[in-house]
Amino acid sequence: MKGTPAPATRETLYRASLSTLVPARFLSRPNRFKVVGETAFGTVEAYLPNPGRLWELLLPEARMLLERSAQREGRSTGYTVIAVETSQGPVVMLHTHRANDAAGWLLDRGMIPGWENARVVRREVAFGGSRFDFLLEGPAGTFPVEVKSCTLLGERMAMFPDAPSERAARHVSHLAELAKNGPRPGVLFLVHSLGPKYFLPDLHTDLGFALALLEARESVDIKPVGIGWNSDLTLEPRASLLEIPWRVLEENAFDRGG
Repeated sequence: MKGTPAPATRETLYRASLSTLVPARFLSRPNRFKVVGETAFGTVEAYLPNPGRLWELLLPEARMLLERSAQREGRSTGYTVIAVETSQGPVVMLHTHRANDAAGWLLDRGMIPGWENARVVRREVAFGGSRFDFLLEGPAGTFPVEVKSCTLLGERMAMFPDAPSERAARHVSHLAELAKNGPRPGVLFLVHSLGPKYFLPDLHTDLGFALALLEARESVDIKPVGIGWNSDLTLEPRASLLEIPWRVLEENAFDRGG
């Protein structure tokens, strides 16, 4: 059993960016991984490390938070999108790699409900044809955990995904297979707001993923966890487990046609 970590202070909180943040007004999204924004010193292009649609976040006039990017050969943008300001916030994290770092910070401190006594063995672990984000060790042994970043947020409900994701469905199905020969694996949905109390897969966007999650509910430890970000991109040192209304999913997760 891991020892109790020291309480987090402002100096020890996880911060998603150590650089000076550059506010930018969202103008357009030429492709999935690039946005155009208006800053105080002109129009810039920025790399967007998030494959989701983000329609409900990247609205006209939305205020994004960018950081300057290290110049690398072959890179066409000088900025990276980190987060966007929203009424669900104060900010919602868009950078999926930083979201995974936040998950690691919470896991290391035993702050994920149900995994308080698990420890991170390593990150990026391969099982067969899949790679999962973490390998944890708990009382029953080691088990893989996949992290999914959830940005589709309502006042009471959070949903994933916001775009079809065959990869996400494959991950869930593979975790269910792994459960037959070892400790129960997990999928961690990081919900980037402390507001919602419920979580569901967005079956209208990706019915295949919703069915995969429903089928895996007994074999995979499915944890939708709400987290909060401050305006300086420090992570609130708490996490709340959201309820999954499985009956709603059972009654609706079938293809109605049309």
